[in-house]
This record gives sequence, C-alpha cells and structure tokens, in this order.
Amino acid sequence: MPGRRGRRRLWRPSAERRRHRSCAWTGTAPSRRPAQPRLAQEKRPEHVGEDIPHAVDSHAMVDRAIGVLIAAHGVSPAAAFEMLHEVSQHTNIKLHSVAESMLAWALGQPLPQPVGQELEAAVQRRTPGEAPDGPR
Repeated sequence: MPGRRGRRRLWRPSAERRRHRSCAWTGTAPSRRPAQPRLAQEKRPEHVGEDIPHAVDSHAMVDRAIGVLIAAHGVSPAAAFEMLHEVSQHTNIKLHSVAESMLAWALGQPLPQPVGQELEAAVQRRTPGEAPDGPR
C-alpha cells in the first residue's frame, strides 16, 4: 500500500489500556478470568478444623499459668498475662511453652534458666520495691 506509508498514524489506546482505564476507580486491574460463584471462592481448606483441639489445650494451659502467677505474686490477671507475654517475647519461646514451664514450676520442677531470669525481671517491673517470691 503505497499511499499509507507517509501518513501519520494517530495514537489510540489498545483494548487492554481501555479496559484498565475503565476500572481505574476500583484501583485494581480487571481479572482475565470469568467471575466465579461466591460460594466457590469462600471454600475453606479441609485442614482448618484440625488445629482447634491444640488451640483449646494451649489456651487452657496459658490460663492455668496466669493463675499460678496470680497466686505466687499477687498480680492482676491482666498483669500476669503481660508477664507471660514479656517472658515469651524476651526469650523467643512460644507462649504456650512458657506457660507449660510455669505449670511444671508450680508442681516443683525448676524453670529453665532464661525463663526464670525473665520472669524475675517481669515480676520486679510489676512490683517495684518488693522482693519477688519468684522462682529460683
């Protein structure tokens, strides 16, 4: 086509750009997949319910450890949970493991060294001026 060579072509956005521009108000690009029914999108994995018994046991163990701290140091339940949380964070040990160590300590076993040190520090932060009755 000899006549088209010298003509300047006007710029037109491609169909893809037009589609993106039309969805600009949502802030997301349009999906290339057809829409799925809502129930298919909300399908949960089959293993979701398997961790529930462990979670319930872990929660009960933490509650018992809070009771041990309340009885041993006379702190409020909120302060006892904060103490457990601080010990867990500072020692990099999971909260349920710290709670398990606390329950073992209540039954006469020694606390692991880092847990005992952090617990003593947490008790001193909560009860300044008093000597802790903490684990040794």
